[in-house]
Amino acid sequence: ALIHNSPRAASVVCVSDGSHKLWEISRKYFRYYLVQENKQKSIDNLSFYNEVQIFAPLTTEKKRILNDILEEERFVNSDGAVIMRQGDVVDGTQNSKFYVIQRGAVKWSKQLEDGTQETGSLARGQYFGEKGFQTLKEVQKEATTVDEAKLPRRAATITVQGHAETILLSMEYDAYTRLLDSVDHIIKAHIERAYSSDNAVPSSPKDDKKDAAQTTDAKNKKDATKKEKKSGGAKRNV
Repeated sequence: ALIHNSPRAASVVCVSDGSHKLWEISRKYFRYYLVQENKQKSIDNLSFYNEVQIFAPLTTEKKRILNDILEEERFVNSDGAVIMRQGDVVDGTQNSKFYVIQRGAVKWSKQLEDGTQETGSLARGQYFGEKGFQTLKEVQKEATTVDEAKLPRRAATITVQGHAETILLSMEYDAYTRLLDSVDHIIKAHIERAYSSDNAVPSSPKDDKKDAAQTTDAKNKKDATKKEKKSGGAKRNV
């Protein structure tokens, strides 16, 4: 009611005897503190995006859009809760998501054809679900309508690890393709390295940082070459 300035949805009465004490806060100050809390949360999120190497190269404007689009999913005392299962179809609907770990950890497990199982864990700043989205992009480039049999499937099962609070930031397929197009080369390099030996585990943030650094170095060299050409042209004109 305080947030939306709407009528109360229910009546509240005191049912205990004796003296009572209640604390109250006016709508004005309630909304003020709510705005301040959301503002600080936005600042913290933008800072966190710089730790996620596929987000770090994005412009400030795109990071702000990310802040509005990413959905926060919290897990408390949820050890073993399934986030995605190996073999799940990636069809681009709201059931298919890309995830970034903001707090806590998740466990991945992959059942191999020989009956053995590979396992590992991912922590803050790492992400998963990108391989399915990237494969779906390639499949959709080849045909406007895709049979379910040709749709990609999840490479591993991901579950919450531990009872501590785990916070995941999720993004649906449409937003993923629109916002992360400029870092597509980093994602592809990440997938090539992480899955080159049929592993289900994504690479570490350090590896992604290396990709981002190489991209920055390449851009700097390109800019330097342009400056040299302009400088050389100016000398010839003198």
